[in-house]
Amino acid sequence: MTIYNINFGIGWASSGVEYAQAYRAKLLRRTNQDTKFVFLDFIQSENIQTLTQNIGFEDQEVIWLYQYFSDISIAPTTYTLDDIERELGHDISFRERNGKIVRLYFNGKSSFVTCYLQNEQKDIVDRAEFVINSMLVRKDFIVIHAYFLSIMHQLIIKRNYICDNSIMKMAPSLITNILMETALYMCLKMRCCITKRNLLHTFYND
Repeated sequence: MTIYNINFGIGWASSGVEYAQAYRAKLLRRTNQDTKFVFLDFIQSENIQTLTQNIGFEDQEVIWLYQYFSDISIAPTTYTLDDIERELGHDISFRERNGKIVRLYFNGKSSFVTCYLQNEQKDIVDRAEFVINSMLVRKDFIVIHAYFLSIMHQLIIKRNYICDNSIMKMAPSLITNILMETALYMCLKMRCCITKRNLLHTFYND
């Protein structure tokens, strides 16, 4: 039997609910009881593993709704500034660094990549924003690539969820405002979810 604990989100300033769940996880480990902690919110500021590890969850205990259908394991981020520069395909003209934020410029000042680091001591990148000719075109959240139409306040036109073997598993493609959670979730398990509620229903019945 597996015990499932469901919560919306998690952050650095977590609520008492997350701390209670972390304590519950510690107790259940002592009894060798299989347990999972499910998080439903879309977390786009950093790798969820950074947050769950910080509070005391083990990677194999965590399920994030937005990774579940992609078969991506919860794991620490290993993507670095060097990886971004190597894959960018442009020579970096200069860089700016301000704490955990590093901006890499190429093709003049109107094209750049803003990299948000996990911490100031290491060049591990949690997310990156790509601006071409002063227009936001893409945001990478390490496991998720979000493509933008840079008009009308930057509308999301696509989110790609990539598996560990680089095969696309889920591709929301309906144009929607960046602040909204309504999207067309296309799960490659022969099911199509039109809203987040449908996505949750698919998850609960999987």
